[in-house]
Amino acid sequence: MADRILDPTVLLTKQAGDTLTEIRDTNYGILRSIEASTPFYKGLTSELRDFASKQMDRTFQMSAIPESVITTTESETFDIPSNLSESEIVTATVYSLFSGFKAYDAMFGENDIARQEYIKNKMEEIDKAFALAKTNTFLTVIDGQKTQVLSQNAAANKGYSFAASVLTANLNAQARRIFPDLNVIMQDNGLEMEKLFAVSTGIKILENFTEMYGAANAQNLQGQDFIPQMHVDNRITNTANFTGYLFEKGAFASIDNIKWDFLNGSQVGEAVFGVSNNILPKLGSQVGVYSNRFLNDSSALMDNTASWKMSTGEEWGFLHRYVVLTPYNSDISTRVNPVVKIVGGTV
Repeated sequence: MADRILDPTVLLTKQAGDTLTEIRDTNYGILRSIEASTPFYKGLTSELRDFASKQMDRTFQMSAIPESVITTTESETFDIPSNLSESEIVTATVYSLFSGFKAYDAMFGENDIARQEYIKNKMEEIDKAFALAKTNTFLTVIDGQKTQVLSQNAAANKGYSFAASVLTANLNAQARRIFPDLNVIMQDNGLEMEKLFAVSTGIKILENFTEMYGAANAQNLQGQDFIPQMHVDNRITNTANFTGYLFEKGAFASIDNIKWDFLNGSQVGEAVFGVSNNILPKLGSQVGVYSNRFLNDSSALMDNTASWKMSTGEEWGFLHRYVVLTPYNSDISTRVNPVVKIVGGTV
């Protein structure tokens, strides 16, 4: 039998190897910054984390003690002041993300794309979609916690101004030692803890400027003593040189919340519940997984409709639930919050 003559385009396709995809990955700085903050959240014990990871309510409550004004005198007395504190209940929110996809077995009978490649591509798309949706939620949460007051501004005469809950650094300030300046402003307001900086991509321009003047050059901008742990994210809305949120490590926490049937691997017929074996790399979390085999009329999907009326398929559903904990502040309108929104001005 003579060898089959292949069209040149077919040969090139086969030589290409893996299936081409259009997925473009990106950075997820907002997610990574919350991940870095979570282990340091005050009051987040292992018992509390375990409870939050399993409870099913749409809200999550923690007790908190607001700071009280302590009475002091200049002389001792047996008339001891009460100095009582009243506890408060702080409510956090449980968020849910759900998506999934179907794969009809007949699809792969008339397509050169392998079933495994198709499913792998779908999983990457689900991972990216979840990461983007969670980023949007986190960004809203972080922005909602930006401090509304900065009682002190030690750099007010150095190009830093605070108004409408935003600290703006003008061009002159950006060309100076901006990171230690920002740290001084934070410390001036009692924010002493290690800092994280979730910031738009424009901050890389400042990093490039800093690197240009290394220790052996005219200006030792590297020896600044303070450069925060930066997490760049190009989804932070920005109309200036950069926009970011500088916050204390431990200001935010995120706890995965997985429902009972997924945790316990419930199964009914071909329907199976479980938890993903690995962390989704973009999302940074495990997710609940539901899978099911089913009978299907795939005729509408195929060219040869009469041949695919009796077919099969499989479906997967993915559920990601998570609790977001924010800084405790009994009155954010008058008390400094450990989150400062910073904008790099264009003038």
